[in-house]
Amino acid sequence: MKCLGYSDKGPFREDNEDSFGFRQVGSTLFAAIADGLGGEACGDIASRMAVESALDNLESTWEPRLSGDDMKNYLSRIFNNVNGKILRDCIDHRERIGMCTTLTLAIASGSGLYIAHIGDTRAYLVTDDGIRRLTEDHNLAAQYVKEGLLSEDEAKRHPSRNQLAKVVGINSYLTPDVFEYKISEGDTLVMCTDGFYAYLTNDDIATVKDIADERGLRALVEKAIANGSHDNSTVLAAKII
Repeated sequence: MKCLGYSDKGPFREDNEDSFGFRQVGSTLFAAIADGLGGEACGDIASRMAVESALDNLESTWEPRLSGDDMKNYLSRIFNNVNGKILRDCIDHRERIGMCTTLTLAIASGSGLYIAHIGDTRAYLVTDDGIRRLTEDHNLAAQYVKEGLLSEDEAKRHPSRNQLAKVVGINSYLTPDVFEYKISEGDTLVMCTDGFYAYLTNDDIATVKDIADERGLRALVEKAIANGSHDNSTVLAAKII
């Protein structure tokens, strides 16, 4: 399994509130991506803490035989452990009160791919048959799409996409979306933030399948920026080999 990523704060933001990371233990890959909420306190700290804490938890507690409801419960515990860590950090550092983040996790193990997700960071799977989106956005724009008020393309840049319905870093029990998919050799998992996917087509994103190094990912991020992205832009790709 080959994994690489690239992130750019973009031409207009002072800080990069996106974070990503991945770890491989044997034949199992753990990957995470997060986008700290712009305009909130310390979004960069929240996203970095979420990614590092989630990967630490996965690496130390992973049980490859989990499935079904056991997997959903396991990944919910991971999210709530991360949520608790962020809340406790806010108690210790009062200036960080209000920091929160999106979080999308992926576990690729054998022929199984598990996705756990809160927010509007996304996961896609690129195969020989094309590109498939694996997550649903937790924002108002996505709700408008369900109601037929916006198209998918319109929702990508509609102002309501910034109104998130679910985040990590709130004083509440979290229930992430959890999905299970089948993967095969040659497939590529793509995880990205809205500053990336909102300014690229699905065909653009699918080209990640043929990218061999960080320079290729950087070129795609630069294309998103050239297309008008004013946000931080981040992409992570994992190829099943």
